[in-house]
Amino acid sequence: MDIATLMTVHQVLVAGGVRKAAARLERPVSSVSAALGRFQAAVATPMFATSGSRNLLTLEGRRLEVSLSRAAELSLAIAGLGREPTKPASTEDAPPPALTASLPFLVAATRLSISLATLQRFLIIARAGSIRRAAMEIGMGQPQLTRQMRRLETELAVELMKRGQAGVVLTDVGRRLLALAEDLDQVWSRLNEGSEDRFHRLGATTRLGAVSPLGSGSRVARIIAALVAAWPKRRARAPLFVTSASADELLAGLNAGLYDLVLVDCDQIPDGLTAQPVWQSGLALVGSAGSLAGRTLADMPEILAARRIAAPSSRTGLRQKITQLIDRELPREQRDRLSVTEIDMIPVIANLVVDHGYLTVMPVSALAGLEGEMDAIPLPDHYDIRLTLVRRPSPVADAAMAVALDILNELPFEPDGRSSDQSAKKLSKTGSGAAATSRANVPGAARSSSRASTSEDSGLSER
Repeated sequence: MDIATLMTVHQVLVAGGVRKAAARLERPVSSVSAALGRFQAAVATPMFATSGSRNLLTLEGRRLEVSLSRAAELSLAIAGLGREPTKPASTEDAPPPALTASLPFLVAATRLSISLATLQRFLIIARAGSIRRAAMEIGMGQPQLTRQMRRLETELAVELMKRGQAGVVLTDVGRRLLALAEDLDQVWSRLNEGSEDRFHRLGATTRLGAVSPLGSGSRVARIIAALVAAWPKRRARAPLFVTSASADELLAGLNAGLYDLVLVDCDQIPDGLTAQPVWQSGLALVGSAGSLAGRTLADMPEILAARRIAAPSSRTGLRQKITQLIDRELPREQRDRLSVTEIDMIPVIANLVVDHGYLTVMPVSALAGLEGEMDAIPLPDHYDIRLTLVRRPSPVADAAMAVALDILNELPFEPDGRSSDQSAKKLSKTGSGAAATSRANVPGAARSSSRASTSEDSGLSER
């Protein structure tokens, strides 16, 4: 770690993004991004999460923000030793250099090559009073340590110590650097505290990304809970860490190495990835109670053209199915006039359907218990949606996939909602997963007076 990296990362924090910081510091975006990567690797903590073109502080990033700001201030003060008038050794009451430094000086400061290791060796020399004794304490050659201190003085354009036969004596600037370096060493210790443990923990963790479950009874929630509960018995030294995102984000993260496995709801899997379906469901066009009574697939173009549609964003597998339905049922001129409201919160979509007259498409398994609130027209088999476990081939991911499939094969319930005594069919490691839920079990439409099939779940529970 070096002071230029600390100042650069702090500018990413201040500017709110890598590109803005790069423009401010007159450096390539790749250089600033690399500095951010080095810092996050050093503290074994992701400081920022990407949202579009913005970098947002993570919760851990917010916890470390004060220490990072202080480290940047001290680094800037060190960089300015050669141009500032003499100051007291104490730095606690001094105004933050980041507030008083000019932009040209800040730009120049972030190009200095002064590592924290060099400053720590300067501290040892100052305390030992001799380069020779310090070299013996550090375990390096005296000529090498002398050259390193010469380079430090050259970088700062100051003389830090007077050398003599009896040892070294710090100059006024050297004493100022001593105070600043001691403060910076303590701040860095706080930033770096526990990083080794975090690094080993992160290195051993199996990272699973999954599409967002719709509730505690959803299929995704049931599958993930089963994996999390059984995982320690299979891989006690590689704990399972689960995060949620859209299918698009998950596949991109898998390719970028952010995940070992992902559970997605889309059919199209990029080349180079290995996929295994683990659950499948039929889909149905859904409207408010009574709105689709007596309607059939033959009425689909008229229904779609006459009503507003609520749908998740195109980053999700479900939206891809909705787009397929619209493309097949409506000509181009009608599609252009269609009103589609995008929202990535399924409970809100359900409320738009029930209370505001919207249409949407949902898995059939989601409709259990909603026959009094919604009508549905089941869609043909080619619209079926499935959950698929995907990995990028590697020894770690291959082993994690094998463990996950073994756990899913031992579930006491079928992922499509049937209990084990209702079906002898189990998930296959080579097959296409559980069979789709029957399309006869939907409320409304031609079966508007019948009840939906009994299920262990109620409400929005397809995913």
